[in-house]
Amino acid sequence: MKPINKRKKRNAPENKKPKPGPRRFTRFAKGAAKISAVGVFMSALFFGGRLGLAHAMELNYFSVKKVTVTGKRSVGEKKIMDMIGPALEINIFELNLEEIGERIEAHPWIREVEVRRELPHDLTVRLKERKPVAYVRLSGNGLWLMDDQGVLLDKINKDEDAGMITFTGLKIDGRKLKAGYEIGVDKIKSALDAARRLKGYMLFGKNRIHRIDLKDPEKLRVFFEGSEIALITPRSGWTDEIERLKVVDYIFRKKAGDIKSIDLTFVDKVIVTYPEA
Repeated sequence: MKPINKRKKRNAPENKKPKPGPRRFTRFAKGAAKISAVGVFMSALFFGGRLGLAHAMELNYFSVKKVTVTGKRSVGEKKIMDMIGPALEINIFELNLEEIGERIEAHPWIREVEVRRELPHDLTVRLKERKPVAYVRLSGNGLWLMDDQGVLLDKINKDEDAGMITFTGLKIDGRKLKAGYEIGVDKIKSALDAARRLKGYMLFGKNRIHRIDLKDPEKLRVFFEGSEIALITPRSGWTDEIERLKVVDYIFRKKAGDIKSIDLTFVDKVIVTYPEA
């Protein structure tokens, strides 16, 4: 038997890997090209936008043709237009909406304001006015209309309206007040709460609430039209005071002329006082 000559298997020649240098350079070049393209696009957008805005500001097409004001009740439209200032036939992009809003909001009757451009040529002003909730009589400063935040709205040169409560007894320093002055909601909160709880109540079925005095730091004194009887209530922490008042009102309805005050500040009872003999 002839010996078998085993021939060694030659290893296949290894495939040579391409040099990474040119490939890395190509990848870098592509990335740089993309960044450059984005940069060119953003630059064109920026400068184009500036030129477009500048061009828009020169076009008569964007001149204001109409000013619409909504939400006005107490403040006249002429007054509002004066606060807006010149707007008609002015390019809508030249108007400073923030300044217009600040001028309008400075009016004591205005609580909130929103000024908007309605392209191509309308200006819209939306108002939220303050609502008067009571009169307040201030020593040395007369009678004022006031909202629920304690902001003075208008000085009144006539007697109080029978349909609105008057607050008295508030201490204000000696300054001369003007519309827009804020007394502060913290100083009138207790009286507003009492007025809300007593809403619709008629003393002995015939006398409506006329005045709430806040002079006492611990209690409120409520007075009624056509009566000298004082209803004394807590400033806060109300529980069953209204129910107890209704019971006393029913019991003493026929003796109303003999009563000086009804005190609801005691727990679980009502103190009724009579004029001293």
